[in-house]
Amino acid sequence: MTDVPAVESPRPTDGGLLDRADAVRRDAEERLTLLAGGASMCTIARSGAAFPGGKYHEGRAFVAAEVQRALRRGLSEADALLAAERRWSVVVPRRRGGDWAAYAEGGDDALADLSPPS
Repeated sequence: MTDVPAVESPRPTDGGLLDRADAVRRDAEERLTLLAGGASMCTIARSGAAFPGGKYHEGRAFVAAEVQRALRRGLSEADALLAAERRWSVVVPRRRGGDWAAYAEGGDDALADLSPPS
């Protein structure tokens, strides 16, 4: 992906899934903000310019937010991950070219990062 200036490391957490999802989401949003230079994703998309580095982080943020929502609804960690994975499978475009490939890769990476080791 695109080189992005270093972002301050997330604050220490207790290691629970909600904290890990929060850290992934904040990191993705901070990197996206740096890459976009203050422009909204909608504005960039309407411009027609390719923005795969940003789309990658947008996908990461989406999945992390889905995990957070599921946990806040009271689902167990395992069920929250499953719910986020199912939602992602519906949302992620099946076309895997250009920006969409980066978006899909970001979300897939977030799911892998948030899932327990196999």
